[in-house]
Amino acid sequence: MQVTKEGDYALRAVIYLSMAEPRTCAAREVSEEQNVPPKFLARIMPKLVKKGIIVSLPGSKGGYRLARPAREINFLEVLEAIEGPLRLNVCLGEDLSDCAHESICGMQRVWKSAQDKVTDYFSHVTFDKLTEPPCKMSSGKSSLCNVFYPVCSRARH
Repeated sequence: MQVTKEGDYALRAVIYLSMAEPRTCAAREVSEEQNVPPKFLARIMPKLVKKGIIVSLPGSKGGYRLARPAREINFLEVLEAIEGPLRLNVCLGEDLSDCAHESICGMQRVWKSAQDKVTDYFSHVTFDKLTEPPCKMSSGKSSLCNVFYPVCSRARH
């Protein structure tokens, strides 16, 4: 399993909006701050809006913000909003006819166990846990914090 660029960019966008919460951010700002190509972001954001993860506010001062508090949004729902249901192997899909080895295969339980662990883990990683820069969490405020996490200085004022 590998997360696509689109999935990675969606996670970055939601992390950024979480750090900026409750401020509304223009798409261009999210794109520039997270190094997400604008064309990718233009495809991603409507999917996140449709799934109720973010909201889009129209107008010259519009943009995007979280639809719910960061503590209520998890890694799995963002990934699945972009990638669809998480499947480590075809035999874990809804249609087992995709697996020619179903009747003789002993691997399904291994794949199922691994998938359950991954989905459980991702469902417990909420975006409020991802908003604190590592430098702030480990040793107080660092001068490098604002270099690596420039949104922190803007969002917290």
